[in-house]
Amino acid sequence: ELLERFKTEAKATARLEHPNIVSLYDVGVHEGRPFLVMAYVEGESLRDRMRRERTSAEDATEMGIAMARALVCAHEHKILHRDLKPHNVLIDRDGLIQVTDFGLARLQEEGSEAPPGTGSSGSGRLTQPGQVIGTPAYMSPEKASGKIDRIDERSDIYGLGATIYAMLAGRAP
Repeated sequence: ELLERFKTEAKATARLEHPNIVSLYDVGVHEGRPFLVMAYVEGESLRDRMRRERTSAEDATEMGIAMARALVCAHEHKILHRDLKPHNVLIDRDGLIQVTDFGLARLQEEGSEAPPGTGSSGSGRLTQPGQVIGTPAYMSPEKASGKIDRIDERSDIYGLGATIYAMLAGRAP
């Protein structure tokens, strides 16, 4: 299952090219162990920044817009992140926001029978109905209740809203 999640992350990330998404350069296996080669982001996670200092409304707005742009790119490529949270947002030394960790991503394959926007893959599932994986404080109600067939782009938007809330309130919702 972990190898399948790894392959999902690689496949999802490789399809995305956007300034607000960490770039994937290579995927492979060395001595039986899979690996990803991603861009090195010199800086810190949004989580670490939030622990160190309170986020101003202006900064939260700018960072929220950058994260939203990353999600738009992912959604245009039929990819749901499904785990957006401060831990998965990096801030480089110049202040550029980059979303990372598509390990729980769900792909909607071209030609699948899944309804538009559901994010269901036509090639089988890693997450079964009723199975909840992720960080509860940032999960949409549908995901938290295990109703994965009802998860679509709105679930990522919920995670974005919860992340912005945490930046402004200093704690998860």
